[in-house]
Amino acid sequence: MQKTPYEILEIKQNATEDEIKTAYRNLVKRYHPDKYANNPLRDLAEEKMREVNEAYTEIISNFKKEDKTDAAKEDNLHDETFKNVRRFIHEENYSEAEEMLKNLFSENAEWNYLMGIIHFKRGLYDSSYTYLSKACSMDPSNDEYRNSLRNIFRSNTNYSYSYGYRRNELNFDITSFIKESFCNGCRFNYK
Repeated sequence: MQKTPYEILEIKQNATEDEIKTAYRNLVKRYHPDKYANNPLRDLAEEKMREVNEAYTEIISNFKKEDKTDAAKEDNLHDETFKNVRRFIHEENYSEAEEMLKNLFSENAEWNYLMGIIHFKRGLYDSSYTYLSKACSMDPSNDEYRNSLRNIFRSNTNYSYSYGYRRNELNFDITSFIKESFCNGCRFNYK
């Protein structure tokens, strides 16, 4: 009966990547043909090394495929979550939108952009600026992010880096701003 790659590496099927690498290194030390240079077991050691290398390659490639699959699943989950967050923002349900974002593990450019929009809609202009700036720095080619940040500066000349926006000096219509910078660039249909 033929051994599985896990049996060849003498590990369990649920072994971690570190356990796999450690087992591989130990077997390489044990069966390396150079260790058997003038020994009649050299051919056997070479055959065992081939087995170990093939088993390791197969397990690691499967491990990497699983990582890519998991990453793709996470990306799909994020895309769906971001779509829902945009819908909540459109419906002016900022608490629910923010809560959904806070439940995500990674804070990528889209996460920062949406959090910036939520904070802007709530009147938290300093933190809105911070999130939108971070989104732009993470994805500088995204026009939607850049336009939103640009519209903040265009719409309000009273912005001060040390104090941020002053609520009583806000001299523009928030609805127009959001329509222009957020809704026109939406990638998702809210209907």
